[in-house]
Formats: sequence, structure tokens, C-alpha cells
Amino acid sequence: MTRPTCPMCGMRHDGRRPECPRCGEALASAAPGAPRPDAGRSPGRIAWLAAMGVAAGLVLALVAVPTLRGTRGEVVPPVSETLGPLAPGPAAPGEAPSDGDGAATQALATERAFMTEIARGQLAFDAGRFEEALAEFRAAVARNPEDALAANHVGQTLMRLGRAEEAVAPLAQAVALAPSRWDFHFNLARAQASLSRWDEAVAGYRRALAERPDHYPTVFNLAQALEKTGDRDGALAQYRAGTELAPLEPSFRLGVATLSEQAGDLAQARAAYREYLELMPEGGESQRVRDRLDRLERQVAAGAGAAVPGAVPN
Repeated sequence: MTRPTCPMCGMRHDGRRPECPRCGEALASAAPGAPRPDAGRSPGRIAWLAAMGVAAGLVLALVAVPTLRGTRGEVVPPVSETLGPLAPGPAAPGEAPSDGDGAATQALATERAFMTEIARGQLAFDAGRFEEALAEFRAAVARNPEDALAANHVGQTLMRLGRAEEAVAPLAQAVALAPSRWDFHFNLARAQASLSRWDEAVAGYRRALAERPDHYPTVFNLAQALEKTGDRDGALAQYRAGTELAPLEPSFRLGVATLSEQAGDLAQARAAYREYLELMPEGGESQRVRDRLDRLERQVAAGAGAAVPGAVPN
């Protein structure tokens, strides 16, 4: 069975976890009750938004971290749960738009005139119009070069457009303007990691953790970045820390198992593989982990002391 992937970083997952352990993106498959991208398009819904739009536009800022949604601190996509697309969408072939749709579109146009560039950019981002969102966020930066949130949003939108090299400068600007924002450090580190700038990514993830030690996707990303720099001991320490921070997240067990096996600590590797299977008996890497654990058990039973080549990658 094909496993779903994170829409932000492409990591495969089992569909049960609330957010990607690599980048923190909210996983739609784990939240069946979450609003769909086309939610809120009915004329009645749009008319209500027109009445409430000014206030909503001011309070619904595009939070930072991989993408952003939510007001309770959870890590979710950089779109708004409350505001829908600007227009109700094109009519089906051969179908004339209804009068209600026209009135709703006019209402939204009126609402839009009172919005800031960031609010308009957020609506465009929410609707997947990233070039339009980028133009709005850049306009916000041009109007106020000290606006850290606008700079962050420019970088985040460039990341969504696949332009990571260009995203680094505005994300670094956001960090410089608001050094206490953990999510800005996270976003910059993620952009650097996407460009294989592993030392810089490690430093950025450490800064993010200093500001928010409980964010387990940052711990996971830091562990992976440390692996890329060759610091396996440091990576193992972060994977172990992640098992304490997110005890139900199996990815950390897989990291501990793999690095422990590479270090020749077969007892720790076997224990971590078993813990992974307790958390993930089916799906994910469960079958590969089960096969790997069986081989290790046979190896130990036979009295072999060396690690078996080809450990399961994290």
C-alpha cells in the first residue's frame, strides 16, 4: 500500500501522526475534520466573511514554521483556517455563475480593499496563488523594511515555489529583526538544510530549540542535520531526547536503532527496533524493521559481535 507523504518535505508517513516529524507540517490525513482547501466557498459563508473580514484579516497572520495554521501553538500549514479563497471558484463547463456567487465575489472584493498586504498575501497563499502572495508580502516589506513577519512570509512563499536559494536572505532578515522568534530560526534552518548547508542548519535548529525546547520536529531535524555533518554521537543524543519529548513518535526510535547498530551497540539497537514495532506494528517501516530485528536476533543467538551491514535508514 502506498503511504502518504508530507506535502512540505516529502517524508513518507503512516497517516496516523498529527504532524511531520521532519518539518512540522500538519498532515491532512491525520486530521479528517480539518477544513478542506475549498471550505468556506458558499455564498453565505463568503458574505459572512465580508462582514467579519477586516477584524479577521488583522488577527489571522501567517504564522511561521514550515507552514502555519492555528492559534493554540500547534504546528500547522501557513494558511488560514477561517478565511477561504477570494472567489467561489470557476463555474463548471456550460454552467453560468449564479447571482449569489456574483454578490459574494463583490463582497469579497470590498473586504479585500480594507486588508493589509499581509492579509491579502495570506489569502492568496491559502488559495495556492503563491506568486500573488509573494508580490503582496514583498510589498509589505517595501512599505516597512523592519517588518520581520513580512520578511518571513516572503521566504516561506519562496520555499513553496521551490526557490530555496532566494528564500535564505529574507528568512535571515526575519531572524535578524526578531531573534527571539523560534519559528523564524526554524524556517531559516530548514531552507539551509534544503541546500545541504548542514553546519548552518545545525546552528539554526539549535537556536530554535533554545527558544522552544519542546518542539519535537526541531529535535528531529537537528538530529538529521547532525548526521549529515558526521556527528553521529550528537545525532543519537537528539534522537534519544526526542523519544522523551514525543514518546509516541516512532521515527525517533528508528533513529536510535539505526545509529546504535552502526555504533555496534546491538542491545540498544534491538531494544529500539522493538519499541518502534510496538508503536508502529503495521505501516511505516514496520516490515523492514521486523526483518532487520529478526536478522539481529539470529546474529546475537549465533554469537556474532559485529553489526550487520545495511541497517534500516531513518
